Amino acid sequence: MTVEAFVPSDLYTVSGTGPYAITHAYRAAEDIRVSVVMGLDLAPLPAGAFTVTPSGPANGGIVTLTSAVATANAGRTLRIDRATATEQGFVGATSREKGVERQLDAMVMAIQENAERGARALVIQRGNGVTPEIPAIDPDHTIIATADGGFEQGPSRGDIEAAAGNAAQATASASAASASAVSAAASSAAAGAASGRLEIVSFAQLANDFVYDTPNPDQKIAAAGDVIINRKENIAYLVLLSNASDAHLDYTGSGGVKLHVLTNSILAWGIPSDGTAADMAVVDAAYAAASGKTLRYPNGSYNFSRAPAGLNTVHAIGDPFTIFPNTVVPLFNGVFTGNKEIAVVAAVLRYYAAGDVSSGSAAGWYLLQAKSGQFHDPVLLGPVTASGAGSVILDIDFEEFGIDPNVWTPSGFVCGPDEGLAANGAIFGASVGTTGLTVMGSYTGEEPRSFIQWNGSAFVGTNAPYTFNWVSGVTAYLELTRNASAKKSQIGRFPMPMVTANIQNGGTYFDVKTGGGLTNDRFRITFWGADGINLNTPTTDWQFTIADPAIKPRQFNFATDPGAGSNIWMVGVFTRKSTQYPEG
Repeated sequence: MTVEAFVPSDLYTVSGTGPYAITHAYRAAEDIRVSVVMGLDLAPLPAGAFTVTPSGPANGGIVTLTSAVATANAGRTLRIDRATATEQGFVGATSREKGVERQLDAMVMAIQENAERGARALVIQRGNGVTPEIPAIDPDHTIIATADGGFEQGPSRGDIEAAAGNAAQATASASAASASAVSAAASSAAAGAASGRLEIVSFAQLANDFVYDTPNPDQKIAAAGDVIINRKENIAYLVLLSNASDAHLDYTGSGGVKLHVLTNSILAWGIPSDGTAADMAVVDAAYAAASGKTLRYPNGSYNFSRAPAGLNTVHAIGDPFTIFPNTVVPLFNGVFTGNKEIAVVAAVLRYYAAGDVSSGSAAGWYLLQAKSGQFHDPVLLGPVTASGAGSVILDIDFEEFGIDPNVWTPSGFVCGPDEGLAANGAIFGASVGTTGLTVMGSYTGEEPRSFIQWNGSAFVGTNAPYTFNWVSGVTAYLELTRNASAKKSQIGRFPMPMVTANIQNGGTYFDVKTGGGLTNDRFRITFWGADGINLNTPTTDWQFTIADPAIKPRQFNFATDPGAGSNIWMVGVFTRKSTQYPEG
């Protein structure tokens, strides 16, 4: 085939499986590379994630994504590239003209691709007499050109930001010096107004103490580039131009200045840490400004009426005594394990009788979280959804713990009974999913017991997970088959049940023995009189109890077994997913 000029395929936004056009020639389907743009990274899709039609050689075609890949990458940018294998497959002695054509096609395609990549590369000006190489550069560092025409590692992002901060403070000092000079020639009031000391001791001063010009006696002039510092809270602000459109704090409506928050502390936004109700609109603005970065909560009590908007995009961290009395806001407090960031949550499931929670409230389980320092006066978060029959199952979403499943992955969960439930032999476990967990309970101790008797026409039982089969013969016996749903999934080989006769007053004496036909699924019972002769005709006197180690313990019934105030204690460990937010 002929190979036309190479024009790369367009970039596409993923919307469904496709098709997405390949607008250039290609030699074979395996030469097509498909990637999605994830932030600043280009993530290649594996071969099984898409198909190329036709398989080639072709002057154009289409890419079709699998449904799973299309769903996972919806809205992302899709890029289609060609990477022709550079190989020489022509054998002159046996190949014909068509083989030469195919080989030339492949060579031209490879040359086109190299030319296209070269056009997008950084190049060195011709004629400078050097062929420099770029050395290995540490992450987050710049590259600078040396005097001899080479390259070397430059300052880091942190170095540049620190230098910018120092320059801003130097500008502030120069501005202050200039203002002092002007003040010397002006009135003492004007001198006091333009003293150049851009410091505050409280957030409230930002709204009233600084103006661009014409200050009152108790105001200071602040120019663009000045830095205002609160040394007490270790917070800083950069003064912006009066026409700036990206201000975090804007006081120009009252004659003040526009500011950019330089410190990644929630206190820099004027959010109170003494338990006073916070302005949630300002909290949301702080989270919007910190998107993709870290936001710090120093020690204190933060009274939020709801969770902040943008909770999933900010790495919020707190100090040991940072608390939220009314709303759960997930914070990371500096626990790492295996280079992974983890979160530990603790909560209580408590059973309340009808009307205990509020007037008219139903009886049931409620999820609780303890207030700081008040571990027996928890915050009510429930009720918890209950489902199932017989033994009720409790289903809990991770959001109820203040954990976002889009950010955190469960690593483990432990449940335990309080002293009252434990005294009765109750134990609990959790089945953990990606977005929630299911709590189940049972009883430990001796094997489950079943009461069996002959009612005149058949064997019947209470709590008896068996089917009964009476077999007459020289030695008559009752065969009991364990119900599959009641049998333990892991048991020892041929577990031996214990059978005890229950002889009523005045009843005929009999004895029972187990054995014969013993397997993991069934066992036999024989009946014997006082004279040692096998009994082969059941009577209503035959009543006995079975303790069977192969049967599951009785399940805990969450609806009927607990008393009011019963507690299930829970501790869970979560690992933050791969996305990491840098320091702001």
